[in-house]
Amino acid sequence: MGAGAAGDAPVGAPRQTPGAALRRLLGTGFGSGWLPLAPGTWGSLAALLLLALAFGVEGLGEGLVGGAVVDRPPEFLPSSALGMLVLVTLITALVGWKLAASAEADYGRPDPPAFVLDEWVGQAIAVMPLVSGPFHAPRPLSALGLVVAFGVFRVLDAGKPWPVSRFDRLPGGVGIMSDDVVAGGLAALVVMAVA
Repeated sequence: MGAGAAGDAPVGAPRQTPGAALRRLLGTGFGSGWLPLAPGTWGSLAALLLLALAFGVEGLGEGLVGGAVVDRPPEFLPSSALGMLVLVTLITALVGWKLAASAEADYGRPDPPAFVLDEWVGQAIAVMPLVSGPFHAPRPLSALGLVVAFGVFRVLDAGKPWPVSRFDRLPGGVGIMSDDVVAGGLAALVVMAVA
């Protein structure tokens, strides 16, 4: 079959199967991975903006979690803002590992650039040291801390120094997600020291 024949897709284009649209929506960070030039950076920025919206930024006001939308979580959920972020990030990472393996099949290539859910997880980990207070009234995030978390995470994720590079070489969805988890953890250590 030649290029453009029925069933053929351009290299990097996702396979069209049932459920693929939802996988793409989540895997591309609600479309942030489709933005041009540096999809990982766009994905990280989208995650950072979502975190800032949720928790607020010092000098700019409280976030949506600060009582405006959510009063108190149910008893079975963490009562601290950090505990809730850890739980949501863990769930996102577990979903991401599954989706990352599917993304490789959907896009027909390893570690497809449009898949940025790994950046969302890594960026959330990098921001964790900034999150404090009870879930229903978290303290707004430090603007300097957000800048440091974003910059250091992007440098580590894009540059892949050791040990990030070691995890990047793991196969399939585990490798796609793990290097960002490690980069996020290392960035969090820098954020703790600086911000």
